[in-house]
Amino acid sequence: MGQIDQSDVVRGNIMSNFLLLTEEQERELYRLSRFYRKEAQRCEKAGAYLAGCVMLGSALETLLMLMVNCYAEEAMATGCVPKRNPRPLVDWTLGPLL
Repeated sequence: MGQIDQSDVVRGNIMSNFLLLTEEQERELYRLSRFYRKEAQRCEKAGAYLAGCVMLGSALETLLMLMVNCYAEEAMATGCVPKRNPRPLVDWTLGPLL
C-alpha cells in the first residue's frame, strides 16, 4: 500500500486494516458520547447504577473509536488492530478497541 498520505486519513479512506470514519460518522460519535454521558448522570440521580454503567461503557466505546480514528497510524503500529477480516472502524466493538 505504500506510504499513507495524510489527506487520505483526513478524508476517511482506508488504512490497511480498517476504514476510517467519515466526517458525518465522527460528528455522530461525538454527539452519541455526549448523550451517553448525560444519560449516565440521569441514571446516577435516579439510583439506576447498572444502567449508568452501561451508558458509561457506551460513551467509552464511542470515544475510543474517535481516538483510533484520530491516531490511526499509532493504532496500526501497536499490532493490536485486527488483521483478519478488515471492517469499518464504526463496526468495531469494545474488545478490539481496548
